[in-house]
Amino acid sequence: MTRGHRIARAFCLLAAVFLLASASAASSRLESLVASGMESYDKGDFPAASERFEQALPLARAASSEELRTVLKNLSAVNDGLGDYPKALRYGEEALALSRKAKDRQDVAESLVNLGAIHRNQGDYKKAVACAQEALGLFRKLDNDEGAGFSLTNLAVAYDNLGRFDEAVRAYEQALALTLRVGDRVNHSNNLGNLAWCRYEHGDYRKALELAEQALEAKRRLGDKQGIANQLSNLGNIRMSLGAYRKALEDLEESLNLYRQAGDRKGEGIALSALGLAAVGLGDIPKGLLYLERALSLDREIGDRQGLGSDEENLGRVFLSLGDAPKAREHLEAALRVQREVGVPSRTAELALADLDLETGAQGRAEAAYDRLQDPAGLGLAALSAGRHEQALAHFRKDLQEASLNKDVDALFVDHCGLGSASLGLKDFAAAREHFEKAVALVEDQRSGLPVEDRSRFFSAKIRLFERTRAYDGLIEALAASGLPEEAFYYSESLKARSLSDAMARGFGQASAGLPARLLEEEAEIELRIRGLRRDLDKLYRGGDLGGYADAEKELARAKKERERFISKLRKAQPAYASLRYPDPARAEDLPLGAGETLLEFKVTRDKTFLFTVRGGSGRVVVREIPVSKEELQKLVRGYRSFFESVRGPSDLARYDAAAGLRLYRLLLGSHPAGGRLIIVPDDALALLPFESLPVKLPAGESFGEGSRGPFPLGVSYLGDGADVSYAQSAASLMLQRSAPAGGAAPRRVLAVCDPAFSGGASGLLEAWRAMGVGGFRGRGEGGSSSAASLFPRLEKTRELGSDLRRLFGEEADVLSGAGATKAALLASPLASYRLIVFGTHGILEDDLPYIREPALVLASSGGDETEGFLTMSDVLGLSLKAEVVALTACKTGIGRNVGGEGVLGLGRAFQYAGARDVLMSLWSVAEDGSVALARSFSRHLKDGSSPGEALRLARADVRREGFENPFYWSAFVLVGR
Repeated sequence: MTRGHRIARAFCLLAAVFLLASASAASSRLESLVASGMESYDKGDFPAASERFEQALPLARAASSEELRTVLKNLSAVNDGLGDYPKALRYGEEALALSRKAKDRQDVAESLVNLGAIHRNQGDYKKAVACAQEALGLFRKLDNDEGAGFSLTNLAVAYDNLGRFDEAVRAYEQALALTLRVGDRVNHSNNLGNLAWCRYEHGDYRKALELAEQALEAKRRLGDKQGIANQLSNLGNIRMSLGAYRKALEDLEESLNLYRQAGDRKGEGIALSALGLAAVGLGDIPKGLLYLERALSLDREIGDRQGLGSDEENLGRVFLSLGDAPKAREHLEAALRVQREVGVPSRTAELALADLDLETGAQGRAEAAYDRLQDPAGLGLAALSAGRHEQALAHFRKDLQEASLNKDVDALFVDHCGLGSASLGLKDFAAAREHFEKAVALVEDQRSGLPVEDRSRFFSAKIRLFERTRAYDGLIEALAASGLPEEAFYYSESLKARSLSDAMARGFGQASAGLPARLLEEEAEIELRIRGLRRDLDKLYRGGDLGGYADAEKELARAKKERERFISKLRKAQPAYASLRYPDPARAEDLPLGAGETLLEFKVTRDKTFLFTVRGGSGRVVVREIPVSKEELQKLVRGYRSFFESVRGPSDLARYDAAAGLRLYRLLLGSHPAGGRLIIVPDDALALLPFESLPVKLPAGESFGEGSRGPFPLGVSYLGDGADVSYAQSAASLMLQRSAPAGGAAPRRVLAVCDPAFSGGASGLLEAWRAMGVGGFRGRGEGGSSSAASLFPRLEKTRELGSDLRRLFGEEADVLSGAGATKAALLASPLASYRLIVFGTHGILEDDLPYIREPALVLASSGGDETEGFLTMSDVLGLSLKAEVVALTACKTGIGRNVGGEGVLGLGRAFQYAGARDVLMSLWSVAEDGSVALARSFSRHLKDGSSPGEALRLARADVRREGFENPFYWSAFVLVGR
């Protein structure tokens, strides 16, 4: 039942009690029908209730005015519940007119409450406000606190829907105070939940969490299982927005169990759907699909046709996002059939199916659907796909007119990207720039209005058939074609900086821990104000309040200027935090490059790849267009990397394809000298490519030698032989790293965290890990093993790292190993006193474990909390380091989720933010002995005074002389930093 239905039901019950108390023998039939109708209403059986009240209506018309008003109000409430708002209004207005005629102020107020709920359900929020305000005045004159509480709640809901957030909060708070005073615990708990959801919708998640927890506790004290289930569902959504994913799923699962205990099959189906969408949103696709399929089965069993259509569409959209076209089509077509049968509008499912047709090559069928649905944007997408650029322009221009009137941000984005893409096809680069600049502005504005916690997947989202990164990619292409390489470089940097910021969003809580409280409060206040105003704008427009919309626009503009002033102040006071929280793209003329240094920044777009070159001392940008699409480039990189990822033993080393590497070198870097110092800013799949391993010269005939560690190619010259190569996630991050102050005396100590004992006798932890999906991690733990060590095998050889560092640095070396290599022990260490920190353990990626959802290092654990044994990226962001180098010799620590515009995100980025000057990371799983040998040599050269870049180059030469000559051994480790 909605909030409006609950309110209406309360006044129906009051009226029914009055009627039954005054009934006489002559009206026993009327009494029986009303009692039966109320019983059906109470059960939620609105059709049966409607039938009884309709039968009672002629009898009531022949009876007194009081009896007629009661039946009319009940009929109004029932039809509201059935969604027949015109009939509900007709009955409600007749009841109100009779009450006014009788000058019964109590009855007038009750009728106004019910009418206000109907207007609100219709979306006529102005009339809902008027009804609630009049009812409130009457109840206050009558000293009826209960009625005043209902009216305040109605008023708050209507204000919230109109975008009048502050007035909504005040009304809820007044309702809370009133229900507390009169001891109305039920409605007090309801309003706590209502206010929590209001705060949540306006982005104040932490206050929403506090209120929702109070509401839940109040419902538990009342023993209201339905209310407990509802509040747990709300809490789940709020916790997800705060990043507490595990707890969110627990709340939602408890909500599901309560609905089951109450035998509420409808509630159970809704909860299963919510759990499914939540799990999908959290990246646990298998569990999400399982929940959605259970919801589908349940709704089919109980005959909930509307729920069935929604379930089918949700499943279709999930499979569409997964690229599983057959299953997406199966479910979307089923959704259409059901939705048409029940008479629910099916336009969204039809458009999703048409988009699927277009993506899978069914051009004619897609165009026919777009034409039938009168969707000019879809027709524009189809024309663009077919290369009919003039037609595409016409269609997108038409859609732009409607989108501008409706102020539909997503539609505007699609139209401007479509117009920009069509203009590129026609080589009208000035028009392309204009439209892509508008699309970028839309994206920037939309992103800035999101809470930090909601930004991590923002750029990877797709609007219709355009990814959000398309706005930047198209603008870069148009600028490069217009002979404006510096501007193209700026926007490449802009996207990389924002994508990195979004991907690290979950760690901002830890990253901001050292900020002064006044700055944190000021930042939170400005952000909350902007988010609330953006939501208000949408509600004001859709509510038809154009005057209020104009005022809110002006207020939003003032708030944005206030934020700009705050950011300017923050850049001076807290430059490191500001650079990540509010990234400022670098310009080529500002880059601190030395003589002999060259920055090579790649930008991969859908159809081509760009290479921006900036040489030290020049400040000029040279852009080269590389004729390779994103899809082709990914295939080339995967083909070359497939060797490195598939080595299982020495015999596999002879499969190294030097010719494939040479082709990649010539494609990407063939016009650049192979020597000097190269700083590479990769993009997309190129972040998985160890450029040092690319051959620059091959012998006339391919041959392999046999070393102590297996075969290796003879006579091959690699890029890393003559060039000192390092990496940066963006030019701006490089600039920040190089300009950061040294921060006092350099630390002298070193730390090794190696060979963690993953079992630790923690059977409880093992079960928790299995429940999270760890049991299937890379195929381990599936054979019925009962030890946590089978999930993450010990890396005993890394223990040598500790011994090596102790020999090299003596008493200045600290070692955490075995059962002592825990997160707690690490965090308790004097981390700011270490110049070198070496980790020898496993690494996991963002999607390896459900509910971790970020890269992490696996450490020892004593049991208990399932996340205790993981040092996550968020944990790292909260550290305070002064290390010259952090060496991550774990498997795959340089890899992370492929974030649009930033390439791959690894733990190394977080360690740099925490204060490390340089980070040594691995790009694939390396043989344990090779990793230890390279880390040992690298540490020795650092101690001898070499820079990190020199130390890595010398260490590679050392391990190659030791028999690790094949590129598999020495090219996995890359240096990210200064």
